[in-house]
Amino acid sequence: MQPDKPLEGVLRPLREGETETELSAVWRERASELGVVMRRPQWSPNTMLAHEATAYAREKGLDGQLHHILAKAYWESGADLGDTAVVKELAEASGLDWSELGPRLESGYYR
Repeated sequence: MQPDKPLEGVLRPLREGETETELSAVWRERASELGVVMRRPQWSPNTMLAHEATAYAREKGLDGQLHHILAKAYWESGADLGDTAVVKELAEASGLDWSELGPRLESGYYR
């Protein structure tokens, strides 16, 4: 988590062994061994909202499920985890009650 990251996110810098479109061979191998899809995202979102939603999910015993759904959306399709609509969709997919979570996120309850 990088709380000083701009709310709109930033261009994701190239890491060692990466190209503009591919993760490093080490990460591709790890992903393959685990049977997960990992694509190199172009954008690095501000994930504060996702972390706050995870705090709520922890209270409900669903943090592992939410974390998995958030990670999958980011690494497979580059989902913007700083976008409220995206977090809402993923939170609901994990079984969380947005009518309770949404207002807490909006108020900064977990910040």
